[in-house]
Amino acid sequence: MQCGEFLSSIEDRLSDHLERAAAVRAKLTPDQLNWSPEPAKWSIAQIFEHLILTNTPYVPAIKNGVEAAEKRSGEIKHTFFGKFLIKNAGPKGNAPAPKQLHPRPGPYGMDVIDKWAAQTQSLLDLAKGSRGVDLCSFRIQNPLLKMFKMNLADCFLILTEHTERHIQQIEVLQNRCAADMPSTANR
Repeated sequence: MQCGEFLSSIEDRLSDHLERAAAVRAKLTPDQLNWSPEPAKWSIAQIFEHLILTNTPYVPAIKNGVEAAEKRSGEIKHTFFGKFLIKNAGPKGNAPAPKQLHPRPGPYGMDVIDKWAAQTQSLLDLAKGSRGVDLCSFRIQNPLLKMFKMNLADCFLILTEHTERHIQQIEVLQNRCAADMPSTANR
């Protein structure tokens, strides 16, 4: 797969994540946003906060990498470490979150979703601005596990797969929440 095709896929998936999150937000009350099925489980708000915490060190690292990478088209080749993270952070993965990526207890306001959406839009804009960049020509230090290096394609796909995992989780939780604590008023 060439960089352009890869970026088109990333852009489509990030746009889909934004649309799905907006659909969830439109149906939530503040109580539902902060509802958890059991004490050890995260609420919808906490999942969005976890995504924000995860994305925060990646976005500037990707931006700096895109600026430094070679300006030419190239084939996508993920690193060994990148493949490992992609698999474990994605929908079929079950990697536990490091403590620094755990959200605070809350409660949260609807702005947590807005903050995540703005951050995801920044990532989408970075993907759009990466046209003509060889995403595999430049390696960056993993912002969370500094002993490992990976390429920009790894970073884009890790965040996209991780977001897909949690958007699916949010959609399931929203349906469960709506059934367990129906609301007569939206917001």
